[in-house]
This record gives sequence, C-alpha cells and structure tokens, in this order.
Amino acid sequence: ETTIVVMNQIDRLATEADRQTALTDLRRILDREGLTGVPIIATSARSGRGLDDLRAEISRRTVAKDAAVTRLTAEVRTAARELAEIGGTSEPRGLTSEDREQLITALEAGTGSAQIAQSVEFATATAGTAATDWPPFGLIARGRRRRADQELDST
Repeated sequence: ETTIVVMNQIDRLATEADRQTALTDLRRILDREGLTGVPIIATSARSGRGLDDLRAEISRRTVAKDAAVTRLTAEVRTAARELAEIGGTSEPRGLTSEDREQLITALEAGTGSAQIAQSVEFATATAGTAATDWPPFGLIARGRRRRADQELDST
C-alpha cells in the first residue's frame, strides 16, 4: 500500500450531498483506472477537516513499512546463513588459464562469432574500398560485381 488519494478543498463544495457526489465520482474514476481499494481522504487545509485522518493514515503506513523492512532484513540474514551453511564461506576455486581458453573457444563456437567477425571485416573492407577508391577503378569493380551477381542469379 503506497497510494493515498487526497481530495483537498472539500470545504469549497456547498453541501454534504455535493461532497459525497464528488467522492463517489472520484472513486468511480479510480476504480476504472485500476486503483480499486486505494483510500480517498477528503481534506480541507483551511478548516483542518480530514487532516487528522490523513496524518493517521500516513503514520500507519510508515509503521507498516518499517515493520516490513525489519521482517525482510531478518529473512535475508536467515537466507544468507543457510547459503553459507550449504555452500561454505571459502573463496571459490579459480579457473586455470586452460579452463578459461576452453570456455572462450566453446562460447565463440556456440555464437558463431568467428563467422560474424569475418563478415564484418569483409563488409568494412568493401565499404572502405568503395569510399576511397579512385572513381574509374570503382566503376570497373562495380561492373565485375554486377556480372558476378548476374551469374549467381542465373544459376
């Protein structure tokens, strides 16, 4: 529970019936927006109406939050103790350089990073050549690529 809706200046509504209508409309809007059960506190800062209720609700929530933090802290400490009993508290065994290299090799093979690196290298070299080549050579190279593409398409 973290949300409280406060309708201030409730004293500006002339009658109790008007106040109830406004509060009912606000409840309907909150329910429609998924805030069902969120408390509405009608207040008037000028007259002080509802301020005691607001203070009490804030105080209640603060105490509840403190209790929740205390409970969660105790649960975390208990879980940490249990993990230490099961797994111990010594430093974990480190990987040898051979283990590390085997892991890297397996990860590279599994991800296809070597093929990706080759593709990126080829694309970068091709783009770099096209961007910096002497225009007549670029036209010749493009013509060769077009012929090669046409040959591939015809097969």
